[in-house]
This record gives sequence, structure tokens and C-alpha cells, in this order.
Amino acid sequence: MRHANWICTAASALLLSAHALAGAQHYDPRTQSPLTLLTAPADPLAYFDARKRAAELVNGGRAAEAEPLAEQVAREYPRDGENWYLLGAVKSALKKHAEAAAAFERAGTLLGWGGPAAFAAAAATDHLKAGDRRAALDLLRHHTRHEWNMDRGWIHDDEDFVSLRSDPEFLEIAGRPNTTGWSRDYGWRRDVDFLRDEVKRLNADYRTSPLPPEFERRYEELKRSVPQLSDEQIYVRMNGMLAVLQQGHTQVRALSTTRVPFKGLPFQFWAFPEGIFIVAALEGHQALVGSRLVGIEGVAAEEALRQVNANQSVDGDNEYLFEGTRRLRDAPYLVGLGIARSTESLQVTVQAPGGSPRSLTVETSPWTASTRLQPLKGVETPLYLRDLEQAHWHQALPAHDALYVQLNQVADERDESLTQYALRLRGVLRDSAPRNLVLDMRHNAGGSTHIYAEFVRTMIGFSLLPNRRLYVLIGRNTYSAAGNLITELEQLADAVFVGEASSECCTFYGSPSPFTLPYSKLWGRVSTKKWSLSRKGHDFRRELNPHAPVLIRATDYFAGRDPVMETVVRLIEREGPRR
Repeated sequence: MRHANWICTAASALLLSAHALAGAQHYDPRTQSPLTLLTAPADPLAYFDARKRAAELVNGGRAAEAEPLAEQVAREYPRDGENWYLLGAVKSALKKHAEAAAAFERAGTLLGWGGPAAFAAAAATDHLKAGDRRAALDLLRHHTRHEWNMDRGWIHDDEDFVSLRSDPEFLEIAGRPNTTGWSRDYGWRRDVDFLRDEVKRLNADYRTSPLPPEFERRYEELKRSVPQLSDEQIYVRMNGMLAVLQQGHTQVRALSTTRVPFKGLPFQFWAFPEGIFIVAALEGHQALVGSRLVGIEGVAAEEALRQVNANQSVDGDNEYLFEGTRRLRDAPYLVGLGIARSTESLQVTVQAPGGSPRSLTVETSPWTASTRLQPLKGVETPLYLRDLEQAHWHQALPAHDALYVQLNQVADERDESLTQYALRLRGVLRDSAPRNLVLDMRHNAGGSTHIYAEFVRTMIGFSLLPNRRLYVLIGRNTYSAAGNLITELEQLADAVFVGEASSECCTFYGSPSPFTLPYSKLWGRVSTKKWSLSRKGHDFRRELNPHAPVLIRATDYFAGRDPVMETVVRLIEREGPRR
């Protein structure tokens, strides 16, 4: 990313926010009088206006006009790190890079440094542009080794640091050392060390605390066993190390370019109460859609999924279904588990409806299957399977005095932000005045928690109106930022939850930091934050269980029925007409 492209907008958004970032301590009681805390601008209204105007100017590309105002607000109220962030944005836009770097560093100290793109990386970029390579490297090292808040892969790939990519010190900081001449065993052991180091460096629970003994045991055993293990076995056992943590967003994955190249079965699987079924397939295999998976290489499908899940790090139990069926088609993973012998082709046993089990050999493919249920050919598409690629949309259901809203991702559309959509939706609810609002989040695997506030307000506001009812549909794909959103709705809205348990909610691990293992180039991520938005005391739930539990059976899905929505309709009808 180019810092210049986002910095002005970010400064304006930050300054006009309600101080979402927590301030770090800036007063030293050992050396300073407590009366130094009692400072404020002489004219608070003039300060307020100058601050707002400076943000507007820099956001509008008029940094020169903003400069005296930014200097004024930082001088008059220096304890607010957002003022220093604004000043850094102005100085950077004016190419006064040394001054910008100093302002960003001051902002980071006061605001707790925030994320890597907010303060530290901006400061390092301006140090570099000012010609101070040493200061830039020192800052990057500090934030990867001591502040724990900077993604190594992001540093390496960011174009603002392209001039450093030939520097061995930078490559070591970014986790991309030169691996030329490394033997296989040495390389894999370095990767295992790197994985443990990333967990220790980034994880919210273990940055300053010992790792679990079982994690350390698996780590040491894996390092010792490297010469005796295949690449695929090492890949699986790395995930087995992480499984001990029981944290979502924490995994190692094979990609097409890695030492263990990803190849998968050309199917998408879904676990229904009747078993594991093929719900989508690449061209040439679509005749198998609707078949039940009986086994893989002679191992029963349910047993294969159990073995996959034993090496997964998850939060809520339904994540074993959400992630597990995706892993079940990962050929290197199946080889590493000892289920399969080759990543090129696998023998699968399937059973078509009304037929007998039959075995066939299937070549693997680099195809990445969806994690969402897909609409089926030849079957009328039910409401919940329409327009899955849209982040948000709605449709009136006049027969049920309802508005149906599908939120498939906590994200902005290209032409409409989630905030803008929430405000538009608020107008629709006001004008059409439905008695029922149905929010479907069954396909929502997350996005950004920081952008959904206005949407949550819209849901809460509707639910608190007299004679109104909010229904929220959830399931195994309701995950990450969507888990935070439903947690807030449970606490603040009068909502009825229908469907399956979510894969995350309440107290869970997220905000993952990605990494690339130096030798094998396997991709991974480690959760960096423990989210806990529940307002209930000691609420350690990791899944939200619905008020009305409803499962979609294979017979429902393949017939185009939605028993979850049918249950909502029954609840609406039981409530009776508008009073």
C-alpha cells in the first residue's frame, strides 16, 4: 500500500471519531507534578474548530493550509495523540519527512501505536524518505520484536520499503532471510522455530506468558523428528502444534507456490446431519453434486474429518465444520495424516441418492472451493442462497410484514460503504415500517469490526420500537467480525436468534497477523487479539447458540428448502398481525 494514499483520509476519520483508540500513559508520576495534567487550550471552541478544519483541509489535499492549524492544536493540547497523528499526516503530505516521522512517533507513543499501518510504519516510511535508513530499520525492528504489532509479511511486501529488500537486516526483520544453501532438515527446523516465534511474538495470551506445555512438547518433538517425516507430515504437525492453543484465525496453509504445493479434490464438501455431501464441483465432476462422501482412500468420511479436526486450532465447535470440510479436500493434508498416499489423485467413495456406494479415482486441482453453500442448478434458488457475492442487500417480504436483510460480509461495497448502507436501510425501515426485520448472517465469515457501528445502531433502533421484532439468522459460517456483531446484537438489541450455533462469539481470538515461513514458504497466521465484547460478567462463550436451533438437512438443501427461514415465518405467524 502507499501510505500517501490513505494517510489524509485516515487522519480525518480518526480526528472526527469518538476517540476509539485508548490513550497510552504520558504522565510520569516519578518526575512530574500532577498539576501538569491540568492543562487545556485557552479557548476550547477555537481549538475545536481548528482541529476540525485542519482535518478537513488535509483530507481535501490542502496540506499547506492545514499545517499552521495542525501545529496549533498539537501545541495547545499535546497530550492527545490524534493531534500528533494529524500533524504527521500534514508534514508527510508536504514532504517534510523528518518532522512527519517525529510526529507519528509521538502519536504512536500516546495512542499505544495502534496497527502497523497507522503510526509506526508511517514513521518508518518518513524516516526512510528523509534519508535516515538506520532510524527506519530500528523502528521496524522495535515493532516486530517488542511492540508485537507489525505484520512481517506486510513489511516485506509494502512498496514503501522496496528499497530495503536487498538489505539482509531488513529481510531478517521482515522474516524473509536468504535461504540459499539451507539443507532440507535445517530449513524445516528453522520454519518450526519461526512458527513458534510468531506465536510467542504475536499471540495475545503468550507474548509475556509461557506457552502451554503440550505446545512446547509438540514443538520439540517435531523439530527432532524432521529427518524422519515427509514434508506433508511436517505441514500437518505444524497445525497440530497450533491446535493446542484452541484459537481461531491460527493456522498454516499450503499454497500453489509453497514447498508443499496445494492440490485439492475438485469438490466442495458440506456436513449435514445425514453425512458429508458434495455440494459443488469443478466442471467435469458436477454429476457428483448431491452425492454423499462415503470415504477417502478407504477411510470413512467422518473419520477422515475427525482426523483433520484433531489438528485444527478453533474457537467455537462449529468451526470444526466450517474449516474442517475445507481441509478435508486438501490433498497434502490428507497425505500428511496418512489417509492418502499421493497428492496427484485420490480414491473417493461416493453414494448418489438412491444408489449404491462406488469408488473412483479423482485427480486433484489447485481450485479453491467456496466456504459458503452455493445455489444449485435445476432447483429454484431459495432466498438465503441469492446474491451471495454482494456484501449487503435487502428485499421486502410483504406477505410476512417483513424486510429481509442479507449481510454476507462485514465490509464495504465498491459503490456503498456499510455505514452508508446502514443509513439507507434506516430510511427504508422508516418509510416501509415493517413489523419484522430478518437479518441473515449465515454466510458472513467476517471483515472489519471497526466499520459496523452504524449498522448495529440501525438493528438496535428497529428492535426497540414498539410492536417490532428482529430475527437474526446465524450458522457455522458466522465468524470473526460477524461474531463480534452478533455479540453486540445479543447484548443491545431485542433479537431472536435462529439457525445453527455460530463459530465465534462473545470471547474469541481474532485480528490475525499473517506470515510466510522462510524455507517452505507455507502461509500462516496467528491471532493477535482476544475479543470480548460481551457485557455479561465472566462470559467466556466462544459460540452463540440460537434461541430456536434449526438444522438444514441434506434433503432440505438439495430440494431448495430453507427450514431456518421457515421457522422464522412460523414465529412471525404465531405473533399474529400488527396490533
